[in-house]
Amino acid sequence: MPSTAPTPESRPVDPTEETVGATERPASAEADASFRPAHAARMPRRHVVSVDWVAFIGTGVVLGFVLGGLAHLFGPAAQVGGMAYGFRTSLLFLATFGAMIGAMLGALTGVIADAALQRRARR
Repeated sequence: MPSTAPTPESRPVDPTEETVGATERPASAEADASFRPAHAARMPRRHVVSVDWVAFIGTGVVLGFVLGGLAHLFGPAAQVGGMAYGFRTSLLFLATFGAMIGAMLGALTGVIADAALQRRARR
């Protein structure tokens, strides 16, 4: 008994199938990775340069922590409402506050450096 299922030769071609445009792009993954459209050869290649955000913010945190600790060591004694804070408490408070300020300044420096790099890359 013959099968009633359509064979690939007798099946109507659907224009939305993957075969449309198959001659434009390679089928294999290796060939697809090296595929460049014809107009891409005329386009100049741009090397995208960006800042290392972790380095900028991390450096700001470390510098702020150290400067906050130094501010505690060389600053006046911490005394609020007649109650003096301990050495470690005030040291860690000022160092942590300095680290937060340093992180914000490091991020701001990174934004300025990134804007300068992007402006230079456009030229």
